[in-house]
Amino acid sequence: MAQSRIETSVAACDGSADSSETQTSDAERREKEAVQQHLDRQTGERRDPGNNPASTLPQWFIPQFEVETGAFIAAGGFGLVYRGQWFGTEVVVKEIILKKGHTQQKRTEFLREANTWFQLNHRNVVKMYGGCHVGRLVFVCEYASQGSLDSFSKTEGRDPLLIWSTLLSAATGLRYLHGVGVVHGDLKGNNILIGKDGVAKLTDFGLSFFRKNADSEAEKGALGAYRWKAPECLHGGVATFASDIFSFGMCITEAVSGEFPWGNCLPDIAVKGHVTKGKLPIRPVMFEDDEWALVLQMCCFDPKQRLNIVSVVVRLTAIVKRRDANRRQLLQAAYKSDMLADRENERMDAHTGE
Repeated sequence: MAQSRIETSVAACDGSADSSETQTSDAERREKEAVQQHLDRQTGERRDPGNNPASTLPQWFIPQFEVETGAFIAAGGFGLVYRGQWFGTEVVVKEIILKKGHTQQKRTEFLREANTWFQLNHRNVVKMYGGCHVGRLVFVCEYASQGSLDSFSKTEGRDPLLIWSTLLSAATGLRYLHGVGVVHGDLKGNNILIGKDGVAKLTDFGLSFFRKNADSEAEKGALGAYRWKAPECLHGGVATFASDIFSFGMCITEAVSGEFPWGNCLPDIAVKGHVTKGKLPIRPVMFEDDEWALVLQMCCFDPKQRLNIVSVVVRLTAIVKRRDANRRQLLQAAYKSDMLADRENERMDAHTGE
């Protein structure tokens, strides 16, 4: 980052950019202190011999002047999402919009959830590079260049083996989250992203900002909001590992069929009625028997009867291996058929030339 840019930002924070400014608000003071602590941490300086001021700053803190906000991506109930650049790395910037009232509570939630997200480290989970908790509330996280699973799976001529392999990598990410005690709480196709290497990455997991936004959308009747939720959650229950399994089963249905669970026409209130009565979508024609059996076992009405994520990963691994083996057999058969056809053509040519 250019030195002049940092100096300008520090001047703005310490008041030297405007000598007429004689008093700062508490928020401005906190932001100024955080930026100074960040710079002290970078340079290793101690302004107070008896105390290191940088020790009070979260390890993940990124001052907003280090992030160049780019193109707008989307808006949600929690705030705004942009593409951005952070020291040459392409990132996603998620800004939390604070509504009037409960501001301090939201900042406390943000700190807690940022601390949780920053500690997570897995190739199938979107990485949080850092964030800012003073001034605007901002998450800075990994950019997945190939979009989300819902759009990826709807691509014309999609490869079934690739879809199942992507689902396996997403399940591996969910196994990691459950292993460290994190409930996703809002699994659906657009919360499973695809990185530039083609690897699935889970995002918006276990964070109340995003989960509350999904619940708000459901209350408003937004299309699709209920389609991945477990019946106990539709009855008002809290999200659990078991409800994640149900939701991931609906993600499998979505990815393999290329359609929303329950289709595009059925309104959410009707979906809610079906799911809370223990009904599931009709089996799409492209599912093999063992594949649909997996979905059924993931989406049992009784949460206690559902598979755990370790078992799901094992079953998905078997499905991917079977499909891969079937493809290899088909390719070998096609190759042998072509070879026989070539030999027959050679024989016919030789016979004709006699």
